[in-house]
Amino acid sequence: MTLMPVRRVMVLRAARLSRGWPLLLLIGVLAGCGGVPTSEPASIPTPGMLPSPPTASHGVTLMPITPNTALEFESPSDGWRVVGQGAAQPAGNTPSAALGLSWPGDSVQRTTDGGSSWTQSLTEQSGIWGVDFVSSSTGWAVGTTTLYATADGGQSWQLAGEPSSPLVAVDFLDASNGYGITRVGTLETSADGGQVWQPSSFSQPVSSVCFTSSDVGYLATQLGGFIEATANAGKSWTLSYGLPLNIMSSGAVDTDLACAGSTVWALEDFGSAFGTATAASYAVARTLDGGATWIMVGNNIVGSSAEVPGQPIPVAMPTSILTTGSTSAALLGYGNSGQTLAIATTSDGGRHFINVSLPVPSATTSSANPIFQVAIQGFAWPATEDAWILVGTASPQPGTYNCAVIESTDGGASWSTVSEQAVAVGAQ
Repeated sequence: MTLMPVRRVMVLRAARLSRGWPLLLLIGVLAGCGGVPTSEPASIPTPGMLPSPPTASHGVTLMPITPNTALEFESPSDGWRVVGQGAAQPAGNTPSAALGLSWPGDSVQRTTDGGSSWTQSLTEQSGIWGVDFVSSSTGWAVGTTTLYATADGGQSWQLAGEPSSPLVAVDFLDASNGYGITRVGTLETSADGGQVWQPSSFSQPVSSVCFTSSDVGYLATQLGGFIEATANAGKSWTLSYGLPLNIMSSGAVDTDLACAGSTVWALEDFGSAFGTATAASYAVARTLDGGATWIMVGNNIVGSSAEVPGQPIPVAMPTSILTTGSTSAALLGYGNSGQTLAIATTSDGGRHFINVSLPVPSATTSSANPIFQVAIQGFAWPATEDAWILVGTASPQPGTYNCAVIESTDGGASWSTVSEQAVAVGAQ
């Protein structure tokens, strides 16, 4: 990002009961406002106390890779969003459907006034997963089978390259250097703006990758949720963090990484393990010293064999985590009963989380999904004070859904709807 070095790629999961792309999950309510204090959490065991990450899937069914976010802002005025519905639904990604829609979208739209108005930028009927920008001019749109690049803020787009397996998400550090994750979880690298891709030195399936500089980065493995670190631009990787032994997962773990400077946050989803009927099974961990020490600051884990460090966080079904400062983060998702959105913020490294009320744009219950009220599609927080959320709500008009942008200009303390419009679902 241009205003602060915040990088995160694998965004906005629909708090996986099925944990697919976020036009999906149909449940969300805010369980009241106020601070939720936590005690100082216990430190996580060091890598030397942990078993080695698995080296093969061993028959475990891996979770679908979470695509790039459908919303990106690079300044208080310049942003991009993905809307509509593409025709293709690639094998290997099977997100749930809401309103009869399935992600990916089919269009990229652009705003130059902070989200109040949007203009068409790119159309790809086969489908677009999401976008990634490194400046107000340079960015990429990840199609289901094609990667697009722009050097003029989305006024024009050019075809870029693809690995042998199509990309689902990319994370570029600058106009040339970037990382991508394919549909099968392979980590790929590019040094020419995405024209040519090469497999990285890390051979295991990856769910998320995040770099804080050209040399220093982190990735999360799909198997076991291990976090590995590199200090040499991905030439080699070493184990940085693993889950406590009493909740160590031998199956697939879906991780969302957010990093800035020496701070890294990890939202780890365990699928059906340790969860309840009304809340996702997840844990939030962080390091403030580049991975030397990790602390689990919160979780929603039940049925484990021993006490788990960290306290409950007031987001029952989280979709995404973003770094908003050296000790600050925001966790976005849903509550328990299916009516509104939930967001929890911390400014002290996770010792306390504040639950902030979010407005719900016009919502009409979907006949196809009668509990549906609102679905999160994107989350962007490029600067300390400015943040946006992209949501979809059910529309009474056939063939459309309501697309709304919610904005905060005071660091997440208050939110308001800045635009809302009906969007056609696109090709069927």
